[in-house]
Amino acid sequence: MNIGGTYHPSTDFIIPPEIIRPTYGTPAKPAGEGDVTSGRRRGKRAARDGAYRSGDSEEYSRARSALRKGIKAAKGAYKRRIEAHFDTSANSREVWQGIRALTDYRRAPSSPVNCSSTLADELNLFYARFDRDNKEAVSSPLPSGGSTTPILDLHQVRLCLRNINPRKAAGPDGVLGRVLKDCADELAEVFTNIFNLSLSTSWVPTCFKAATIIPVPKQTNVTCLNDYRPVALTPIPAKCLERLVIKHIKEAIPSALDQYQFAYRENRSTEDAVAIVIHTLLEHLEHKNTYARLLFVDFSSAFNTILPNILLQKLSNLG
Repeated sequence: MNIGGTYHPSTDFIIPPEIIRPTYGTPAKPAGEGDVTSGRRRGKRAARDGAYRSGDSEEYSRARSALRKGIKAAKGAYKRRIEAHFDTSANSREVWQGIRALTDYRRAPSSPVNCSSTLADELNLFYARFDRDNKEAVSSPLPSGGSTTPILDLHQVRLCLRNINPRKAAGPDGVLGRVLKDCADELAEVFTNIFNLSLSTSWVPTCFKAATIIPVPKQTNVTCLNDYRPVALTPIPAKCLERLVIKHIKEAIPSALDQYQFAYRENRSTEDAVAIVIHTLLEHLEHKNTYARLLFVDFSSAFNTILPNILLQKLSNLG
């Protein structure tokens, strides 16, 4: 494809050639090196148009050639900039930026959100519908004498603070992840004392249990309250405490769990569950005159319908 059009000596000085802009593969506007390169292309285009109006065929030919080379260079620079997103596989954010640029991805316009004054109250009642009829008090007894309370050291807390993702949104306390990450050395001792005091007294600070609920639409067209997915923004220090304690909880859980449980277990995923199902199914169908039926059950709001007292009893039975 000739970017500058096909050159016809008898017509090029009558009808200016059309610049064909590609509409496939990469976005149609190869910006190249930014405003500087765009300004150079505009200057070359102005020089071509001036040569065309002056009637100087040689100057017009040189201006066209310079403009063609400028467009080619801009496309090459744009191509290199896109390929740079894929040079490192460690940064997934840059990889996805490159994919969006290649495919010219644009998010579909979302439907207007109902901003009525009663929407927040309706969502609160909808999300709390499972606890509305639960009148049983949740008791969290202190650990027995046989159990050991985990003690966190300064190095563990400092390492956890350094590994905070600064792009994560803050909770209702307003403490940003960037602040905790950059001040990890200064804040590690403070949070170590807070975390150990919380574990030794079996009491979680009230500010750690607060959360900001963000209703995120599950689909483009929202028709009912169930089309919103509640996303809880908890305080980042509370998340750090959870990451530190989960290691001790996993060590305390016995290994004699159901071999077909793939959720919430290390080195297991839904792919493993699918592989086991397919393997069992094909192994059964190798026999003559056999058939198989599969029943898939999806529990609606399974996490929200868990009764805390029953969960505590099951955890206690596990040891």
